[in-house]
Amino acid sequence: MTKKNKIIIAVVSIFFIIAIALTIFFSRDKKEVVDLYKVEEQDPITFTGSAQASSNQDIYLDSTKGEIIDYYVKNDEEVVVGQKLFIYENETIKDTVDELTRSYNNLYGSYKDVQSQVSSAKGELSSANKKIEDITSKINNISETPSMDMDPSKIGATSGTGELTKLQGDLQKAQAEAQAAQATITQGEASSKELKAQYEEIDAKIASTKKNMNYVEKATVGGIVKLNKEAAKAGVSMTGGEPVISITSKDIVIKGKVTEYDYEKIKLEDRVDIEIANSGKKIGGTITYIDSLPISSDSQIALSQQSGGSSVSSYSFDVKPDEVIHYGFSVNIKLPQEDIFIPEEAVEKSSGKYYVYTVENGKTVKKEIQVQQDDGVYKLENGLKVGDKIVANVEGIKEGMEVETNTPEDKKKENIDPTDTTNMDSSDATNISETTNSTKPEN
Repeated sequence: MTKKNKIIIAVVSIFFIIAIALTIFFSRDKKEVVDLYKVEEQDPITFTGSAQASSNQDIYLDSTKGEIIDYYVKNDEEVVVGQKLFIYENETIKDTVDELTRSYNNLYGSYKDVQSQVSSAKGELSSANKKIEDITSKINNISETPSMDMDPSKIGATSGTGELTKLQGDLQKAQAEAQAAQATITQGEASSKELKAQYEEIDAKIASTKKNMNYVEKATVGGIVKLNKEAAKAGVSMTGGEPVISITSKDIVIKGKVTEYDYEKIKLEDRVDIEIANSGKKIGGTITYIDSLPISSDSQIALSQQSGGSSVSSYSFDVKPDEVIHYGFSVNIKLPQEDIFIPEEAVEKSSGKYYVYTVENGKTVKKEIQVQQDDGVYKLENGLKVGDKIVANVEGIKEGMEVETNTPEDKKKENIDPTDTTNMDSSDATNISETTNSTKPEN
């Protein structure tokens, strides 16, 4: 081998050595780039709703009860449970009561007449008995004291005899008067008893009938009255027209609607967030009632049409807001979800255990977690907390690997104009503002 060839071989060897060294050097500094997944709570389930009265009462005209003859309340008046609202009068029953009243008056009048006759007869009887007593006494006096020098054969022809005869006639007349008065009394008392029984029976019928003649409507809920007297003039039945009186309670409840897909996710006493649509104001609330029966069929048809023809049941539920909301306002009801889910590709399963990788000081760290598999994702039970960041895809990842992280937040910041703070949170905008200001040249 010539000297020239040796030099060429040496140069080539050096070149390869340098190339290998450079390759090793650059390979040593090259790191795996991994995406990170931020552990976050689920987005809340959102329902629509509106602020409504917690209770209300609509009272329609019921023509079977008669005609409204008087109102006890005024429009916009506040009432309490049990308060009188208005009164019906049934004209047909009123006619019956009037007829019974006339019969009662006639019988009672007859009873009073008979009572008067009996009373007069009792006076006549008393007077007749007094006459009988006086006449009897006079007769007895005459009979017991005859004249001592009178010829017994001439008794009856004297003036004493004539007086006795007259007294005996008066006595018979008085006795007849007494008998007539007693007969009147006996007959009158019997007739009076019968008349009293008759008018008392009619009086009871009047009292019973009057109970149906008038009917008073009362408030079953407390609240503000809306009075519509025109609805009572329309003569419609209780199945049509507008209510004569509507009572709306002052307590407000949020009426929400949930489909069958989320029905089992809501529970009584669950705390929810309420966002008022027109202002964006957010307040808390508590679920107080969940209807076990679906909403009316008309609503279901509407939902079916919206879902492309499939039948979807919907149910109503109530939320008591922590603060007062104006009646009728629309709201969004948000139910926070406590469960945390992790994508399957971020979890490594080995020997029945589950692991994720975090990144600390530029190197991967293997960490065991407790999860349950749930329809393509893992439901976290223990081992991580909200805000932790893990490697989004564990394929090819080993513990201790040097890696560079790449997160959606990093990409977002790479595309941000340092002078544009639109859509940034306050901390990012402040940091960029401070950085930009610090680089400005001083005048």
